Formats: sequence, structure tokens, C-alpha cells
Amino acid sequence: MKVQIAMHNWLLRLSLSLVLLSVFHGSLFFLLYYYFLQPIGSHLYVNIGVSSLFLGSLFFCIYHLIRVNLSAMNDITALMEDLSTGYYWRRIYPAQKQGVLNELIHQTNRLAEKLQETMEYQHMNEDRLQTLIKHMASGLLFVNHKGRIVLTNRKLHRMLNWEESVQHKLYYEVELPEEIVHIIQDTYLTEKESKQQVTIGMGLDSLIVKLYVAPVKDHKEVLTGIVLVFYDITDIKKLEGMRKDFVANVSHELKTPLTSIKGFSETLLEGAMHSEKHLKQFLEIIRQESDRLHRLIEELLDLSDLEQKRFRLEWGVVNLNQLIDDTMMLVQAKADHKQIELRFLDSLKAQIEGDADRIRQILLNLISNALQYTPDQGKVTIYIEQWETKGYRICIEDTGEGIGEEDLPRIFERFYRVDKARHRASGGTGLGLAIVKHLVEAHHGQISVKSEVGKGSTFCVCLYTKKDETFVLLLRKLRGVN
Repeated sequence: MKVQIAMHNWLLRLSLSLVLLSVFHGSLFFLLYYYFLQPIGSHLYVNIGVSSLFLGSLFFCIYHLIRVNLSAMNDITALMEDLSTGYYWRRIYPAQKQGVLNELIHQTNRLAEKLQETMEYQHMNEDRLQTLIKHMASGLLFVNHKGRIVLTNRKLHRMLNWEESVQHKLYYEVELPEEIVHIIQDTYLTEKESKQQVTIGMGLDSLIVKLYVAPVKDHKEVLTGIVLVFYDITDIKKLEGMRKDFVANVSHELKTPLTSIKGFSETLLEGAMHSEKHLKQFLEIIRQESDRLHRLIEELLDLSDLEQKRFRLEWGVVNLNQLIDDTMMLVQAKADHKQIELRFLDSLKAQIEGDADRIRQILLNLISNALQYTPDQGKVTIYIEQWETKGYRICIEDTGEGIGEEDLPRIFERFYRVDKARHRASGGTGLGLAIVKHLVEAHHGQISVKSEVGKGSTFCVCLYTKKDETFVLLLRKLRGVN
């Protein structure tokens, strides 16, 4: 294109020179004829002058044609250069008709329009793809054929605790678990897809990842890279473990009373029923185990309803002071039996909106636990304090054996026991605190525990004053406002 433009420039200069030369010669011959040759009567120079002027006009037409075409070619060249540098919106708008180049200009503009549409569509797809990769729920890693990382996403950086960019770094130079490095190396060698389960250490915790690895090849089946997709299945594995533990615990809890009932009933049928002493003793044991079995089934059903949201709170005005007094009356006999000082520091009058029966269930469970695990002649203290400006905090403090720091995060799990043997001997089901946690959350409240081995524990339940404030809290959480 540049060679053609240079040729056009040379022809333009040549045509302009010929025009000027022809006009000069024509004018010169006319002057000679007018001043010197007219008296003689010779017309030779007139003819020569006319011919020169004709040639000058012809050369001028050629000059004009070349100049117009050269301008159009310059515009087309400039447009092509702009398109090659990314200015896809540029067009040619000729000031006048360009003759034979009109069609070329028109087609060049159409080419620019199509190229602009194509690039806009490509950019839109690239933006969509980048957004999809960025917000994927799974981690993504792409390594090219040279072993350099060319693509990652935000999820992968969080999973592997990468704080800096790893673009264009070799995969074995970044902080990748050794097992994953070996998987990448094997994929380079075999060029086959694979699925692996990998455990990634995260300080005290660990991340369980389902890793999908696949080679990427071009149309000639030449390896161009490897893509790795990281699926975080930690929560799924935890749920599977909890399900297995739940089934095992339920089976064990059901088996223990059923075994006792079966054993003592068989003993009675074999002849012990004829002994009044043994009959009364064994029947009492069967009754106790039946009550325990009944409590277990009832609490399992309650917990299922709570977890499946198959219940509704009966909201109303609740006087916390009166509710605590009523609950204490239910457990006072148990406290007297163990000579435990059970007291309520009734220094703050508290009234909230909530479900009185469910809050009574929360208090009864927590106070009963405190009495159960406090040794004889110990103390259990209940008090109410202001919970910032949101509501009230009800605390149950005991002087029992306390809970170890390693057990605190799990005490609200179903069937979890700090001392399994002693807890089972007490007749507990291991579901009480799990039910308490769900009931507190149903009121959109909070529950916490502080404990020190050998000194005792303090359970605190925080409840909102007004029902409306719970909905305000939910809206604030949805909006991401603390």
C-alpha cells in the first residue's frame, strides 16, 4: 500500500510539472506570435501554442484525477492503520465523490463496522467469562505447556491463602501442596484426566478438596496446558461425619435402655417375678429406662422440628423475672437434694417479646444442666443484665467441674458429651444443648459459654427486647451492615 501511495505521489508531481510546462510553452508561443510573427502572417506558432495549451489542460485533468484518488487512498490507508491499532469506530467521510474509489471506500467502511461489532461482541464475551471465572464457587488454575501459571481466580487464592499474584510463575515455585505438584507432573506425562481428593493444611484446620485435572490440547492434539478445578467439599465431609455420628449415637442411645428393658423383663419371666423384692426393683428399672427412651424420642422429634423449621413461635410479652422464678420452682427439689444454693439476683426488671414456653424450655435445660454438673453444696446463680441497647442477657453461673477449652466449640452438637460415661449415668440424652441453641436462634438471639476447668461454667442467652428488632437485624445482615 505504501509503495502504491509513493507511486501516486510521484505521478502527481510529474503531472503538475507537465501542466506548468505546457502552460508556459503555450503562453510563450502566443506572445511570440503576437509581437513578432503576426506581421509576417505565419500561423505555425499559433498552432504550437494551441497544442501546448491543450496538452496543459490534459495534464491538469490528469493531475486533478491523481490528486483526488491519492487523497482517497491516503484516507483508506489512515483508516487501516487506525483499525490495526484498535480505533474501530473510525470511518471515511469523503467531502466529494471519489469516482472509481467510491465503492472501495464504501466497502472499507463496512469492513470497519463489521470489525467493530466483532470486537465489541468479543469484549462482551471476555467480560462475561472473566466475571464467571472471578465469582466461581470453585477454585480454578490453568498452567500452560511451559509450566507457568496463566490463570487463577479469587476462590483459589482464598483456598490456598495466596495474597500476591502468581501470574507467569512456575507452578512448582508457588505455595502449592506437594501432592498437587505431583498430580500436575503426572498429567504432563500421561496427558489424561484424573480426579483426586486432596487435603490442604490451613493452620490448625484443614481443607478437603475434590480436584479435577484435565489436559488442554489444540486441534492438532498438541498439549497446550493443564486446567485444575478445586471443589471445596470440607462441609460435605463434615456433614457426612455428623450423619454417621448421629446414626451411631442414636443407635447406641436406643440400644442402652432397650437392652436394660429386655434383660430385666426376661429375668422377671424366668422366675424373678415371684420375688416381691426383685419384682419391684426390676420394674422400677424398666420404668426408668422407658422414661429415658421416651425423653430421647421426644427430644429427637423436637430437634427435627426445630432444624426443619416445622414449628412456629407464639410471640407475646414475656416477664423474664417471673419466668425465671417459675422455672426455679421446678428444679428446687433437685437443688435441695444436692444441697446446692440456687439463687436468682433479681436486681433488674426485664420484659421482652418472645415465646414464653420456648424460653422456659431454654431456662429449664440450662438450669438443670448446671445443677446436674455442680457437686453437692455448690452454688448456681442466675442473673439478668442489660445487653447493650438491644435487649437483655440471662446468665446461669455454676461452680461445677467446668468444660475444657477443646470441648467448648462442640458442646452444642447433638449427642456430644464432655464426660460420656458420667453423662449417660445421669440419664441425659445429649440433645439438650442442641435444642437450646436452635430455640435461641429461632428468637434471633445469641448464646455463649465461658468455662474454666475446676471453677465452673457460665452460659449466657441474649434476647432482643422487641420482636421488630429481630427483623431489623435480619435486614442489616442481608445488607451487609454490622
